[in-house]
Amino acid sequence: MNYWIYSIEECEKAFGVQSSLNRAKQVSMLAKQQLIAQLQQEGLSFDTTIAVGEKGKPFFLYNQGLHFSISHTKDHIAIAIGSRPVGIDIEHRRTCKPEVVRRFFHPDEYAFIDSLMPEQQAEAFTRLWTMKEAAVKCTGTGIAGEFDQFSILPAKAGQQPDYTELTIQGKAPYPTLNLSSHYIEKHTLYLASCTL
Repeated sequence: MNYWIYSIEECEKAFGVQSSLNRAKQVSMLAKQQLIAQLQQEGLSFDTTIAVGEKGKPFFLYNQGLHFSISHTKDHIAIAIGSRPVGIDIEHRRTCKPEVVRRFFHPDEYAFIDSLMPEQQAEAFTRLWTMKEAAVKCTGTGIAGEFDQFSILPAKAGQQPDYTELTIQGKAPYPTLNLSSHYIEKHTLYLASCTL
């Protein structure tokens, strides 16, 4: 799997702005245009018609052996491409809200975040959220009905979480996922990627 991060500003310069669309649709269109441009840059040429599976996972209708995932924030777009199912998610650091953690996360993840010092909780929440988003994008299951059905737990090195050493538990295929979490300092973004 390979991934790339682009600023929305550079995508707007490359592809223009569709002022007739609301901002969310503009960003979605820019992301799709950037995906196609990246494929061309990689030397891949095929009909890039995108279809959507029954649970909403997009795929190339005429090249089902090439997988992609897209994520965006208000100012960046991330694209992942691979020969196996992939998932990617990017976020700026988010405030940890216990009610959101209780609603969407697995009880073990809630306990993990709750065990951290207050100044560590926002990073833990953001990293876990991005990894869970990348996982459900990769599997095509989506947030609804799945987010709290598996847990991702980082190891702890003393009082510090170690996001390079993860334990993933839940029903198949979650335990077999290859997940990684990164802080991209240049863009002040947390990025998670996932492959099957």
